[in-house]
Amino acid sequence: MKTRNKSATAQKEELEGDSLPRWYAVHTRSRHEKLVARQFLEKQIEAFLPLHTEVHRWKDRYKKVEVPLFSGYVFAQFASGTLRRQTVLRTTGVIRIVGFGQHDEPVPDEQIDALRRVLESDALLQKHRYLRVGQRVKVISGALAGVEGILKRIKGNARLVIAVEPIRQAVAVELSGYEVVPIK
Repeated sequence: MKTRNKSATAQKEELEGDSLPRWYAVHTRSRHEKLVARQFLEKQIEAFLPLHTEVHRWKDRYKKVEVPLFSGYVFAQFASGTLRRQTVLRTTGVIRIVGFGQHDEPVPDEQIDALRRVLESDALLQKHRYLRVGQRVKVISGALAGVEGILKRIKGNARLVIAVEPIRQAVAVELSGYEVVPIK
């Protein structure tokens, strides 16, 4: 019986898995989001930390502060079942990768892209509670054309809610001036 040694490439693929990189929500310790994102970049792991500006008030002054849009979460892109996953989990400040049971739950690329576009558009943004019901819509005009979400009315104003399903959180952007159509 003839035995065959595995090539270095085959051993590497076995260790790293053969899946394509996907986005995952990484749960962090409280107020460690920026540190975790910085460490991911140092470790050459693509990270996305959506930030927005809030005005904080102290006794003597007001100050604009950039804070995470989803406190306690950073998004990282890596292939599931790889050594990179272990690197993510061993990063200081990381609690776990969001998932169900023993399986990590990837965040769809469309949701990451929608978040990036909304943040780049400088549209008025506010945190919104996560919704499971409501009509899904797509923006068909303006800077947000192509972005999909859930239509919601708040105090008479139309808002587009973009839900990040694995972490059960959402953001809402005001839709005044944008044309939306329902998605079937």
